[in-house]
Amino acid sequence: MQDHLEKRRLLSSLEDMSYIDKLTGLHNRNKYMAVLEALKNEPSSVGIIFADINGLKAVNDTYSHEFGDRLIKRAAEILQGLFSSDVFRIGGDEFVVLCRGMARQVFEEKIRELCRQREEEQGASLAVGSAWSGDGRDIARQLAEAEELMYQDKERYRLYRQGNGQRYSADKALSLQKDIRSGCLVVHLQPQISLLDGKLIGAEALVRRKDAAGNFIFPSRLIRFYEKHGIVRHLDLFVLETACAYLAKFKRKNCFLPISVNLSHMTLGEENFVENIKTLCITYDTAPSLLCLEVTEHIRKIGEKQLEELILRLRGEGFSISLSNFGSEYSSLSLAAGIDFSEIKLDKTLLRQITKFSNPRAMERLLNICRLMDQAKILAEGIESEKQKNLLIEHQCLYGQGYLFSRAIPIDDFLKMYDERNKSERIIADSQKD
Repeated sequence: MQDHLEKRRLLSSLEDMSYIDKLTGLHNRNKYMAVLEALKNEPSSVGIIFADINGLKAVNDTYSHEFGDRLIKRAAEILQGLFSSDVFRIGGDEFVVLCRGMARQVFEEKIRELCRQREEEQGASLAVGSAWSGDGRDIARQLAEAEELMYQDKERYRLYRQGNGQRYSADKALSLQKDIRSGCLVVHLQPQISLLDGKLIGAEALVRRKDAAGNFIFPSRLIRFYEKHGIVRHLDLFVLETACAYLAKFKRKNCFLPISVNLSHMTLGEENFVENIKTLCITYDTAPSLLCLEVTEHIRKIGEKQLEELILRLRGEGFSISLSNFGSEYSSLSLAAGIDFSEIKLDKTLLRQITKFSNPRAMERLLNICRLMDQAKILAEGIESEKQKNLLIEHQCLYGQGYLFSRAIPIDDFLKMYDERNKSERIIADSQKD
């Protein structure tokens, strides 16, 4: 009798082992097929998700299969963390989730959370497709629909990377994540000033990276590096989230100045960008009107139709859009004329050239063009001298930033500057009353 029970336990253990994927600990294809067969005989509401890791073959070829296995395990952790049971690894980089008896609203909320997590993920990039049915009577059709949507998502990823000439570098993404967690990357604020009276009108968020000696590496070098390796979106989202956290701190100090954030066209072109930034604003209880998104002519790369739709959506949600580097070789008059930007930001190289060669007529022509576009605000960056400041005021460019006023500084120093200027303004106002 004892031998018989032991034999049954052994057989049961072997059966369980035959259903487990050794690498991830998830159910494997054998278990998936068994559950699928049971579903056909027990009609009920069911949500189906197909997920596939983007670029795994390239990762394996470039960085070894050991590194690829780490991405597979990370993808499994994300899916299991959201869906617990009925998560299956059915192939090398393929996963299926079966959500049995789940209401449609709950299922769709889970999908949104999955998409949010994959956007934040620094390592594994997942292509996702999903389908839900209230009765589960046509499982085959539902599976085909979810799989097709997953392949469409995967194709968008491929075309996007191809169109930007980028190859996603998973090890660089993981290294960037480590830098963010360790505090190597910091975001400072450069004050933006009213040139007429010196009042603070806002700030630009500028990311810095500390090297081993504690020195700061400046943004242009960082952005080129991260764009080259296809991971600049992670940097952009970090700066955006930090800016939202800073705005929340501003609010607690009764400071309601806007913060501008530079964004790569690669980040802006991502399908869920608007939803991601809206989620950040909700999380930090931040008004979209206090975030100004700075773009350059490179934004054209996401496509004319998509660009128009993106700008309309962002403006509709309350975000301000600034065309940066205007007047440089990277800027475009036709782009500025064709899109309703909230702000045009004059490039610092243009300002240097005009003042260096004493050519105020060139400045006047440029500012007249800006006014013809009926923009709400023209702001000059890189102001380094009183001569430049006075020239800008003379030609009705009344806002600016640059070393003449302040370098980019930590948030606490910025708030201290804000308090000191507010205090000075109150003293002046009180003296005028007397």
